[in-house]
Amino acid sequence: MFCVHCGKEIADQSEFCPYCGQKIASDSGNEQNAGSGSSQTTGTTTFTQDAQGMFDNVQGKMEEKLGVSDSRPITHPFQKLGGFLAVLTYLYLLIGIYDAYRVLRLLLGGMKGGFIPLISNAVGVFICIKMFVMIQKKDTEFVHFYEMVKVILFGIQIVGSVLTTIFFAITLGSYAGLSIGIFWGVMLPTLLFGVLGFFLIMLYFDKSVRVRTYFGTDEYLKKSMFLKNTAYPQPAVEDR
Repeated sequence: MFCVHCGKEIADQSEFCPYCGQKIASDSGNEQNAGSGSSQTTGTTTFTQDAQGMFDNVQGKMEEKLGVSDSRPITHPFQKLGGFLAVLTYLYLLIGIYDAYRVLRLLLGGMKGGFIPLISNAVGVFICIKMFVMIQKKDTEFVHFYEMVKVILFGIQIVGSVLTTIFFAITLGSYAGLSIGIFWGVMLPTLLFGVLGFFLIMLYFDKSVRVRTYFGTDEYLKKSMFLKNTAYPQPAVEDR
């Protein structure tokens, strides 16, 4: 055998190299390390499989509740809800549940928070739950609906910001400039982050092979206001 440190030939079963003095790892030690690595890999794989199994169980029950059924065989993982699309879909559900909780609190609190927050949260419940259901049911109108919601919300924010600016200019006199500056210092980043988020989500819908394969059609892109003239992604498997 040879020393792994200096390369000199040494006697078999040597514990130390007589040339460089370094300790020689035994085969049993190497086997133990290899076994440890294999055990860690197996543990990671088991955790991943358990997590996937839990999600599949939840998703199966959700499809049953929504009446979603597909008798055609699944030949590729992308034909099932998964990846970032699953994260986005269930995020809509969680936000919708949270907005519903806020609506309930406002109603039980005797409307002390005001009428506008109640309407705002109720609309949020409708939008989020509808997006969740549309993706679950593979409704090809979901991108168009998402676009319409964002365009309307951006429009409301811009009009509201302009009206607020005018109100400050009329009512605050010499303090108007400072107030308007602070207001736009908050609103402008909010609007920019909103536009950026919208752009990134639309880019995902436009380029994602998973989304294209999951829906089994490109109709959701053809019905889009902004994506209908883009190059559509090819599905991972042929449309069923």
